[in-house]
Parts: sequence; structure tokens; C-alpha cells
Amino acid sequence: NMIDFKKSPILGIITYVILLFACLLEISVELGFHQFDSFASHHGLAIFAIGSLLANLDELMNVIKNSRKQKKNIMSCGCGRSPTGECIGWHGLTEEDYKKKLEEYNAKSKD
Repeated sequence: NMIDFKKSPILGIITYVILLFACLLEISVELGFHQFDSFASHHGLAIFAIGSLLANLDELMNVIKNSRKQKKNIMSCGCGRSPTGECIGWHGLTEEDYKKKLEEYNAKSKD
């Protein structure tokens, strides 16, 4: 592989998808969608791009899973004040304002 998916998975995905798209475009323009009697270098590059994406599929799936986990962690409440467990900005409130907001929230939740 030319690109290390562990170090830069996004770069790998972008590079191979662009390569694949360019090759498929060239194949369709040059030969048409149903005439594959000639096998040129862009066919090999398209196969290389597909193979590289498939060979690194596990690593790509791990990156996607980890990015989803990071998004969830970013939005979770770190101060412990949020009644939902997600950050709603109450970390910046004074104790008095926090108590008022919590009372308002609890009153709305009962309705």
C-alpha cells in the first residue's frame, strides 16, 4: 500500500475514492459502459483502488466506530449538572442559576 491507513485513514479513503472515480470515468468515456475489449492502465488502477479499500476495510470500520464514540464523548456532560447526561451548557451557571434551571427543567418534565 502507498498510504498507511493506520496513520491517515481519511487521506487513504479520499485518495483511493478519487482514483477509483477517475478510472471509472475514463473507462466509461473511452470504452462505453458495455465495451470492455481493451484492458488499459486505468483498469488496473481501478482494480488497485478497489483492492486497497477492501484490504483496509477493517481499519476503515474501526476509524468510523472510533469517530462515532468520540462524538458521543464530546457531547456528554462533564460537570454532572445536566439531567439528560448530555452537555446543555449548564457548566457555566452559578450555583443559584443552576438550581433555578433545574427546577424549571423538572417542572417541564412533569408536564
